[in-house]
Amino acid sequence: MSLAVQTYHIRIMTTYLDYNATSPVLPEVADFVYQLMTEEYGNAGSRTHVFGAKAKAYVEAARGQVAQIVDADKSEVIFTSGATESNNIAILGLKEYALKNNKKHIVTTAIEHKAVLEPIEHLAEDGFEVTYVSPGPSGLISAQDIYSALRDDTILVSVMHLIIYKDEFNQLLRYANCLKIILLIFM
Repeated sequence: MSLAVQTYHIRIMTTYLDYNATSPVLPEVADFVYQLMTEEYGNAGSRTHVFGAKAKAYVEAARGQVAQIVDADKSEVIFTSGATESNNIAILGLKEYALKNNKKHIVTTAIEHKAVLEPIEHLAEDGFEVTYVSPGPSGLISAQDIYSALRDDTILVSVMHLIIYKDEFNQLLRYANCLKIILLIFM
């Protein structure tokens, strides 16, 4: 007795949707970075030799380009290794100011990224009070719920921008503008 085996060919289409984490770069950018990593490498922090001085010049040129794009001063542009480091600097960097000004309340969401929740939890261990806003039935965060969580001692509101509808986001910006919150971060 022989058994017939039927083979199915399944065509799988994939689409990468996490451009917040990483995205492709233009070929000319990749070529330039490759050149810097293989031919003109150097530690920008080591300026006692030509390799470090040249690397520092490239970093400063990039800092100037970013500053121009976002209409900032070069001194305001800080390069980090990634989002987690940036979140830690932004969130934990508020502690001293918050303590001096008796503003120890933070508003975030129950579905925030762990790179934001972990430094906020660290501040909570240091006596900060955190309000976690939960999403509605659609999985989105309501601007009204964020607004309702605000207090006079709120120092930070952190909400991922992908979990708020555009109209809700605009409403939240209006609320923040009216209340003159010290720092409002949308990641």
